[in-house]
Amino acid sequence: MKKEFNSKRYWRSLDDQAKIYSLSYNKKDTSIFRLSVVLKEKIDEIILQKSIELAQKLKVPVHIHYMETEDENKQIKEKYGKTVTQYLKDTGIFNHKTILAHGVWADDADIKELIKYDTAIVHNPISNQKLGSGIANTKLMLENGLTVALGTDGQGSTNTLDMFEEIKSAAYLQKVKNNSATAISGYDVLKMATINGAKALGLENEIGTIEVGKKADVITIVNEKFPPYELSRFDHNNWVLSKVNFKPCNNAK
Repeated sequence: MKKEFNSKRYWRSLDDQAKIYSLSYNKKDTSIFRLSVVLKEKIDEIILQKSIELAQKLKVPVHIHYMETEDENKQIKEKYGKTVTQYLKDTGIFNHKTILAHGVWADDADIKELIKYDTAIVHNPISNQKLGSGIANTKLMLENGLTVALGTDGQGSTNTLDMFEEIKSAAYLQKVKNNSATAISGYDVLKMATINGAKALGLENEIGTIEVGKKADVITIVNEKFPPYELSRFDHNNWVLSKVNFKPCNNAK
């Protein structure tokens, strides 16, 4: 049975986010606060506009689901006579930094529009597979200069929240999508998982690469399975992509 749409829930969400911001953040450190909005066919346009106004007031980026499913595209087109990208553009959401989750059904025209603004796609490959949403063409996005980062989506959509699995899936899916074993490089996928994630959040001057002056945002990869001579045969980026699995570290200090 389909759940009835309840707009009050979205109003409460906006109120809650404003309260979280006022209680937990100050003017000196708002770097990790992002206003989250859900784009649904039935969502009240006033709610979306108020969300944008709140983001402008708090001076924080907006995070919104974008073209995750084919149905979403059809619903927006039927209701407004526009593509999702054109609809969002007309709301004014792209007038400041916007983080777009998924982008599975973004085509060449959508991508060329997005690169005009301070936007970034967050690709969630395992979630997209599990839910049957489709395969985002991140190769095309990257070739056009769009920032593409990697995410896991929620626990219910991906189960493991394992970024190494997301890295591997992001690479392999592009090979399938583009019918090419060399569709995307290991280096580009690792950038999606690191510096591009920082760029999507507007934190590229603080994290995302190991540089003097940036925060020590570092992990250690322990090689327990493969001998040194095997490592020497691989491009290290591709080795991380294809060989590394997550295992909790019990002796971190």
